[in-house]
Amino acid sequence: MQEMKNVFPDSTVEKYESLISSLQLPDEDDRHVLAAAIRCKADVIVTFKLKDFPLNYLSEFDIEAQHPDVFVSNLIDPRWHYISELPGTISLKSLAQWRANYPICFTL
Repeated sequence: MQEMKNVFPDSTVEKYESLISSLQLPDEDDRHVLAAAIRCKADVIVTFKLKDFPLNYLSEFDIEAQHPDVFVSNLIDPRWHYISELPGTISLKSLAQWRANYPICFTL
């Protein structure tokens, strides 16, 4: 744990415990995750368990839950989200191929 703190000093969330009892999630065992996200002012909770973090409830805290695949693809290119909603399996290889055809442009 200390190594992680040395490399990522902001990786530890403290003083979130008092929020836990006031939160309501489908799985009570996940409340600490939301409490920590609220305390550190996170925008996103990355989880496979999307059903346990309802969008309508998280939106009260300006937080959204994202599947890890969506989170990673948004890191690569935020425009990917609309393609990731297509049915079927989308691999990182297909993402890279799509990305090569639609480069990111910055306007200064």
